Amino acid sequence: MTPTPETWKHGLGLSTLRADFSGKGMSYQPLGKALQDYPPSLLAPMNREELERAITQPAARFSVELEEGLVNKLIDDVGLGEGSLPL
Repeated sequence: MTPTPETWKHGLGLSTLRADFSGKGMSYQPLGKALQDYPPSLLAPMNREELERAITQPAARFSVELEEGLVNKLIDDVGLGEGSLPL
């Protein structure tokens, strides 16, 4: 959903829900109705380059220098499989 002056006037909410729990969410009537009224935006898993940016960009923003090889080590440890989360 793209925020507009109209949506800001009424407020804007953000929530996260893992796909494997969406069935449980739908069984809770208020959440199920909200999911029907406001279809979610789904995010695909990050590839290696996206994970690297998820690590390096916040570090750079705060002038944090990462040890050489650390980013690759973190990505290798987290893995690229389903359910892998950026740090």
